[in-house]
Amino acid sequence: MITSLITLLIIFIFVFYNEFKKNSLTIPILSIFLISIIIKIMFVYYELYGSFINQFTIRDEVTFLRSEPALNISPGDNFFVSFIYYFRSIYNDEIFIKFLPIFFSIIYFYYLLKIINNLEYKYSYKLFLLIISVISPAYLMFNYSLTKEFLQGAFLLPCIYYSFKFIDKQKLIIIFKLLFYLILFSYTHRGFEVISILILLSAIMLSIIKNYSVLFKKNWLILIIFFPVFLLIFYYVVINSPVGSNFANEDIATWLNNIRKSDASANNTYRIILESNDTFDILKTISLTVYYYFFYIQDITSLKHLYYFLDLILCSTLILTTIYYIFSNYTFYNHNLFKYIFLFIIFFVMSVGFAIFTYNTGNAIRHKSVTNVLIYLYLPIFLDFSISFIKRSLKIFNQNNY
Repeated sequence: MITSLITLLIIFIFVFYNEFKKNSLTIPILSIFLISIIIKIMFVYYELYGSFINQFTIRDEVTFLRSEPALNISPGDNFFVSFIYYFRSIYNDEIFIKFLPIFFSIIYFYYLLKIINNLEYKYSYKLFLLIISVISPAYLMFNYSLTKEFLQGAFLLPCIYYSFKFIDKQKLIIIFKLLFYLILFSYTHRGFEVISILILLSAIMLSIIKNYSVLFKKNWLILIIFFPVFLLIFYYVVINSPVGSNFANEDIATWLNNIRKSDASANNTYRIILESNDTFDILKTISLTVYYYFFYIQDITSLKHLYYFLDLILCSTLILTTIYYIFSNYTFYNHNLFKYIFLFIIFFVMSVGFAIFTYNTGNAIRHKSVTNVLIYLYLPIFLDFSISFIKRSLKIFNQNNY
């Protein structure tokens, strides 16, 4: 335990060294990170001594390591197992291995803070965002134990940050950094190579549109041609990916139903079967899985289901508020408009991808622990809208009283 704690401290100081030099790490920000880390360590400690079993992750296919490392380092489980065994070869200690998600959460904290700073939010909003993002139950449950989610989050946020930087300013060094993290991210789950390409193409497209907006306003034809080209490139990538090739298969129904096999008697299961290979039936089934992924909940009698319901309401409210903001005349955060569009594109495509292969609310919460942070970044928009509405209401009320 002592070795792991010392390693954690060294990693934290190394990663946040520049922030310490700039005095940008205030006591409240450090306290939020510290609380998140302490809760994770507490869960690890309780699990080691049998006092706590995480029902969300106990059946995860990679929670318990195989006796031999995977020979084929392919995206998903094999990469994850090989990744864990690499660190085991460095220091073969059970507690050290169980601390890996906590070590990598330092990267998550660092880039989350960089993203929030890039969006130029108020200090009070920054603190609120950090609390929601790193002390939320879903984040803590799926990012303290040896599941793929901790790696997905640790590599997704750098991709988002460097995409933001590239949208702001087109520099070659930023692209190299982005590509590095995109390659790592693409190995953390099957199908994420498609998401990595989408992140890269979206960042490039939105950067071009933002930095050459005057040109596009005068020459709409260029934009009309540019957008279909972007879609064709993305379609080519998807159809040639391992997941896309299965969708192009003649018997997609059998393939998809086999992947979505589940225990029908489980309380949280929503069993949706693709009846045929008909295009309309495929689209209808995918739409239904997306609906269930976002909104299905059996009841709210337990704390975890109540949390899931409240998180669902929060994310739905933030999405609707941001859509309204984008199409309204409000001027606050105008400099972030393309970044908000970028976040929505990545969140929506990742969520649809997760939804297609998810069959119960437990897995839905697990996947959302990776993607919901993208939506939480809309929170200051909602807060400003709420404050603006309250001020207008009070003004009208005071005027009516005179």
